[in-house]
Amino acid sequence: LVLNTYAQIRLLTANVDYSLDARYLEIRQAIDSYSPDVVLFIGLFSPLLHDLYTRYPVVGLNVHALPPLAPVDIWLSADETADTKVWSNLPVPRLQHFPFRFWPPRQEMAVPVNRQQWQAGDTAVVMVTVGYRLHHEMPENWLHELQAFLMKHTEVHWLLIGLAPALWPPGLLIHDRIHLVPPQTELDRYLAASDIYLNPPRAGGGGSVAMAMALGLPVLTMSGSDAADKVRSMAATSLEDYFERL
Repeated sequence: LVLNTYAQIRLLTANVDYSLDARYLEIRQAIDSYSPDVVLFIGLFSPLLHDLYTRYPVVGLNVHALPPLAPVDIWLSADETADTKVWSNLPVPRLQHFPFRFWPPRQEMAVPVNRQQWQAGDTAVVMVTVGYRLHHEMPENWLHELQAFLMKHTEVHWLLIGLAPALWPPGLLIHDRIHLVPPQTELDRYLAASDIYLNPPRAGGGGSVAMAMALGLPVLTMSGSDAADKVRSMAATSLEDYFERL
């Protein structure tokens, strides 16, 4: 977390030794003691929001391409034409266009990690995919086509950053050119060492796609996703289109 301010900031986290009910009570009491003018909620969902919404104005900044799954008065949306009526059992928020999400970690170009650790030489092509939920986010038909591409092009390597070995998907081959990399605090250095960013057909991926684009990396993604919002009309419209572009 980087705070671009010299002002004092107080951070309060719930005691994880408490039950969920006790944690919510602790946080709610702290908020009431502070008596805010506005509550800014960042994320998809929190049971606290249902109580806070009845007593404070709530502004929601979701980390996905949907409004928060909780009552908010205003939704800070990256898409100014997004649907605010996604959740039928929640109040419809007012949409405020807010395309700002994150800033690159530093202004200068990232220093690439050494590709030799994967036996990927200067003439190799390194594809990279990033995510904490890749075991759920790589459809079998997409995996099948991608691995066929990998077998056909022997100079190609594929980095999967954030996929835990214990969650290896059943459809993913064990291959010497498929490399699992644990989550990285300096993700930009791994992206800078790669040649193309591949986003699976999933709802998310926008953050890593935007970071790859900021580093000048070509990206490939399907339409109808948070990642597609970053490339707009250049998103692939079908699986056939996706692999033809690849």
